[in-house]
Amino acid sequence: MDKIIEAFKDFDFGVAFSSLSGEQIIMALLGFIISIFAGFFFGGAIFYALGVKSGKKAAKKKKKTEFTSADNAYQKIEQANLDSLLDSLVTAGTDDIFSDDLELIEDDVIEETTTDTKEERAEDDAEKAKSLGIVNELEDEEFKAMIETRRKSLPIFTRDEILMYVETLKNYGGRAVVERRNKTMNYDRAKVGGNTFMVLYERKSTPIMLVRLHLNTVNKLIEQMGDCVVPAPALGPDWYSVVFKAMANSAVLMLTTVKLAYKYTFSQEFFKNTEGKIVTDPKTVELNERELNYSLSVYDYTCHERAMAVSDTLDDEYHINYFSKSEICEYASDELNTILPTVINWRTANKPATLKTGDKMYSIIYERAGVVKLIFRADEEYIELQKTLHDNIRESTFPVSRDWVWYSVVIDPKEFSEKQIKDLLRYSYEYVINIHKLNEEVATESEGK
Repeated sequence: MDKIIEAFKDFDFGVAFSSLSGEQIIMALLGFIISIFAGFFFGGAIFYALGVKSGKKAAKKKKKTEFTSADNAYQKIEQANLDSLLDSLVTAGTDDIFSDDLELIEDDVIEETTTDTKEERAEDDAEKAKSLGIVNELEDEEFKAMIETRRKSLPIFTRDEILMYVETLKNYGGRAVVERRNKTMNYDRAKVGGNTFMVLYERKSTPIMLVRLHLNTVNKLIEQMGDCVVPAPALGPDWYSVVFKAMANSAVLMLTTVKLAYKYTFSQEFFKNTEGKIVTDPKTVELNERELNYSLSVYDYTCHERAMAVSDTLDDEYHINYFSKSEICEYASDELNTILPTVINWRTANKPATLKTGDKMYSIIYERAGVVKLIFRADEEYIELQKTLHDNIRESTFPVSRDWVWYSVVIDPKEFSEKQIKDLLRYSYEYVINIHKLNEEVATESEGK
């Protein structure tokens, strides 16, 4: 460095310039001037580009956070259309996981009598075709891969899969109907012609069934499963409590048992009238169901000790327990109401549930085969932070919205704790309230009163 300084001290600028011709000096000055202009030009261009990008980002943010009354009117229509779409959705079919050849146990209680017409089958096919595109959006490759992984790892079907199978039962003169659990009913109920044939509890995500069965069926189940099948006399003489342990054929046995409970109940409660039609007696149904309602109100499903042990073992060995769609909805209903209440559309079968606060939707919960997908609203900063913890959070292609962005994540129980799911939902809930100023609207309405 000292040598360079010394060199400049000894350099004689006067001599250097005196040795240059006039043309050389002019060219040197011209080059200097051009370099200054070039610097201003490129520097200005970079500054402008950064400013435009920042402006666009600000405009994008402004578009998301400032809504006019016309925007709100549009959003109501947009959400109403989305609700209607989800209500009519026919979710993924069951042919890929439920075989028609289920019956490991024979039970010739009744002959099968198909009631579906060609028109009804055509209508079902049309509904499925209409919904296929949306289902493909909900069930992306990551979602399908996780379902496949979970199925291969679990020896039994989940509650969601069992209820989905129940809703396919319709070939014995009456379509099975599912009444799903809710805040006032901690079990699912399956009926045919108003007659209950299965009550489904869960412990650590292990299904525990109460079913009506023919004695021959029960004896054959006991041969294979022992004390996993016990009488439930508090509900009636043909009611049994059944839990399915890890066996090579457990999954098929589960669905076989459901199907035979459906057939048996149909054979006991339906008859041919004088016109030859298969009917049931409404007064008898009402009386039986009233008695069953009382019995269930005092019934303790944990009295089946073997079922408690099996659920513990399955969770320890297969990590079967997960934070399900219904549990998420229960959490939102109970806890996400500190500012404004959460309004939940649970929806039947495995259709997506939706969570709203005020009149704004903030989350969609989709579940199939024990895998849950959350679609939710949040700001970019929160998403970037969450991506450092969960790299599968991404912008969602469904639903499409004019005014805001939806994000989605497929919940892997090994990566997402129950608390993290709750925190994400709470953030989405509060974000939507704040961005739409819903709390201010409530305060204004209160002052007006």
